[in-house]
Parts: sequence; structure tokens; C-alpha cells
Amino acid sequence: MIFKKRTSPLYLLQLQALLRRLPNTHLAYPKVEYEHAKQMKGHRGEEAVEYYLSFLPKDTYSVFHNVRLPYMNSFNKVNYFQIDTLLATKAELILLEIKNVSGTLHVDYEHNQMVRTVNDVEEGFPNALLQVKLQERQLRTWLVQYELQPRPMRSYVVISKPSTILRSTGGPDTVTPSLIHAAQIPYLFTDEPLSASEPSQLIDIKQLQQLILSDHRPFYKDILKYFNVSPQDLVTGVVCKECETPSMKWWWGRWRCQACDAHDRQAHIQSIKEYVLLVNSSFTSAEIRAFLRSENRQQTHRFIKSFSRHYPLDLSGRLYHCSLSQLSDS
Repeated sequence: MIFKKRTSPLYLLQLQALLRRLPNTHLAYPKVEYEHAKQMKGHRGEEAVEYYLSFLPKDTYSVFHNVRLPYMNSFNKVNYFQIDTLLATKAELILLEIKNVSGTLHVDYEHNQMVRTVNDVEEGFPNALLQVKLQERQLRTWLVQYELQPRPMRSYVVISKPSTILRSTGGPDTVTPSLIHAAQIPYLFTDEPLSASEPSQLIDIKQLQQLILSDHRPFYKDILKYFNVSPQDLVTGVVCKECETPSMKWWWGRWRCQACDAHDRQAHIQSIKEYVLLVNSSFTSAEIRAFLRSENRQQTHRFIKSFSRHYPLDLSGRLYHCSLSQLSDS
């Protein structure tokens, strides 16, 4: 059973919003475009794995996607760790780190590095097997914080692209069993899972679900600062879904595009969402009115109330706040 579904990551939504709002002549535009392509590739790889996860017995495995949890490190500072997919049974926890890579993936155990070769060009990056093992340790620390006993764990690096060739040197004679293709998932996990010898060792799935969902913190980046973009650089106005131009005007109860004549009653919702993703999750009516290029103060307030039906806001004061977790879970 899926307890936390996979949705578009908040950072990916930010990048998509920035591409829509940043002029393509801006110096940062190529960097944003490259970062968006990289994040999109990773997200599609994670989505591709879901087909194979669908073969798992739903009554046995509880599935949590895109989990990001806080924990206290040894220096008494709060750190965060992220798990692409967490599978939980009553007896064990299974961590999946998903990689969407092509070509030949070579695991160098001597130097703890992974090397990808595509068209005779080598590219090195950190060993994902070490990464997922570190996530195991962080998850154990997180469990202890809530006075839960650490449970048996397994972890795998899952390659989503079936054409990727896996090789290794400096370690086992064959590629480690922890590095798998996504197609192996139904055969690894369909057997009866590990069983606990004592009832006290069983995992309380409902308690785990409540803790994960309450502790989950989506990754948020101050994206304008990161790409050295000023809020004044952003294109304002309500963007037309049909022609992607910010030329919509409110006319007789609906938005009308002055470029292609498309109509939309709720185009302001996406524009307010983009303001929250890019500029600030707290805003005033005047700030939204300027961003939408709305000429009517009362109408702007109605736009905000309309937005709050999709993404609940506190409408009691003059400063509205939108929870970022709502945006990533929508």
C-alpha cells in the first residue's frame, strides 16, 4: 500500500516556474535550463521504477516515496536526509536509491567511486552504494530519536534504465547484489519478507506512517538567490496555458489571452503558485496584485480566496502564508 505517493519535487516545481518567469535572454537562463533537465531526468527515472513496484504485495509492503526527514547529528545540529523510496514490512525496512543513468556504469570498489561511460567518454561521481548505506545510518538515528528500536534494513541502488550495463572492479567478482536493475524488484521482494522472532520486534506500520508524514520536510531552495536572479527580473502577469505568454486580462468573470484569445477562469491560481515558489510563501494582497498585474484590489482578494480553496491559507490577517508542503503534494 502506498502511504506517501510520488509527486513532483518542490525544487523541480521551482525550476519549472522559473523557466516560465525568466526571460530567455537572462544570463541565468541556460543554467536554469540545464538544472531543470537534470532534475527532470532523475524524476522520470523514479517514476519508471513505479511500474515494477506495482508487483509488490500491497498487503505486505508499505511504500513511502520522496521522504525527507530531519535528524540530530553528533554536533547537535539538525540535518536532513532523503530517501527516494522506502519500503516497510512488519519485520524490516528497505531503502531504494534510484538512478537514471545510461551507458556503462562501473563500480570501482578500490576508490569507492562510480564511473559512467557513454560514447567512450568517462564521467565520475560519488559511489551511490555508500550514499544509500549512509541513509541507512541516518534512518536508524531518526528512529532512535522517537525511541523506536532500529530495525533490520536492506538498501539497494536501483538503475531505472534497462539498457545500462553494470560492471565492477576491486571488489566482488560480480556486481554487488545491492546494485540492481529496476526489473529485478518483483523477484527480490515477492518472496515472504524477513520475519521477526519476537512480537516486540515487529514494526508498527501505522506509527511509522504517522511519524514519516508528520516529520517529512520537502527540500526548498532560495532559487532566486541561488541563480543570482532578482525578483524584478521575473516576468509578471498571468501566463496563458495555450501560448505561454503573460498577456491574460480579467474580463467578465474570466481571463482572456490578448495574444491567442484563449479563455480560462482559474489562470490566476498557477500564477499565485509561481509567486509562492519563487518569491515568498508569505505575501500580501498588494504583492499579488502587482505580480498578477491586476487593476482591482477587491478582485485580487477574490483571486487569493480562490487560490486558498486549492492551497489553504490563513485569511484572517493581511499577511497570507502558504505551506510549501502543500505545493509539492498537489
